[in-house]
Amino acid sequence: MKKQFVATTILVLFVIFVAKSQNTVNDFLGTWEYVCDGAEYGYTNGELKIEKKENNITTTVIFTDGRKLVADTTKLKKGILHFDLYIEGAIINISLKNTKGTLKGEVTIPDNPKLGLIANKKKK
Repeated sequence: MKKQFVATTILVLFVIFVAKSQNTVNDFLGTWEYVCDGAEYGYTNGELKIEKKENNITTTVIFTDGRKLVADTTKLKKGILHFDLYIEGAIINISLKNTKGTLKGEVTIPDNPKLGLIANKKKK
């Protein structure tokens, strides 16, 4: 009986720890200034605007020249934000995790190596 209580307590604490360690939608909302080293000219930096509208997450990428692209899909899975962009005939996959207030992740471009992306929340 005592072993079962200890095992149940450990399991509950583990579930609470895992749930707390995963990012929620609120950890991603806002405007972020990003840098993507290795990306082609015009795509290396800009802003990510992540919003929640009517239970949907939307991501808009604003490049330094003012162009804006709205992500086709934005989803949060297991604490990682995923979205796709259609750029110059290719689907670009981006995945980001909020690590201590900084978004870090990967950009996957067909037939290219993965690129790193880092974004910091824009100060108001």
